[in-house]
Amino acid sequence: MKFLASCGEIPTSNENDKKMSGEFIDRQHATNDWRITIGNDYFETRINDLSNGCCSYKLVKNGDVILEMFPGSVTSNPNRGFWNIEGKLVWELAGYKQIIVVDGIDYNEKYQLEGSYFPYEIKGKLIYIAKKNGKFHIVYDEKIIGTEFDSISMAYCCGMISVYYGNGQYWFVGRRGGTEYVVSIR
Repeated sequence: MKFLASCGEIPTSNENDKKMSGEFIDRQHATNDWRITIGNDYFETRINDLSNGCCSYKLVKNGDVILEMFPGSVTSNPNRGFWNIEGKLVWELAGYKQIIVVDGIDYNEKYQLEGSYFPYEIKGKLIYIAKKNGKFHIVYDEKIIGTEFDSISMAYCCGMISVYYGNGQYWFVGRRGGTEYVVSIR
């Protein structure tokens, strides 16, 4: 963290970031669900407890279930975020399987990814990390940018170095060929 801080101010959410984010639904048993309105449509997530202790999540548009996802669960909340990016709903789920859903489309399936992680918006375009063929890539505006990495430090909980985004910036630490790189995208 000291090294990252020496590169500049680590990004945090600003007012624009908060405006594009959904809000937690305040209802009994729904502390992990989200709600957002985009144009004339409203979207929600709904956790559906299964008998084996794991969860499925439903994406609801205008009261109708349009998608059900099974990310599995680890120790943290898999239902990570809900945003309006480019007028599209972006939903992040992170369990045993990390998934980004954009306007009801699972990007892992669409792009044959092993995982999709940490969506954010820079200059009106979606940016995220994609894992394909065992390598990690940065995807911006639906195109891979830069070089691939053997690993990228990503923490969904606990004290690891993670991906930091906010205020129009996207920072991460990637490893390629035994060398670590601090990457800042603006």
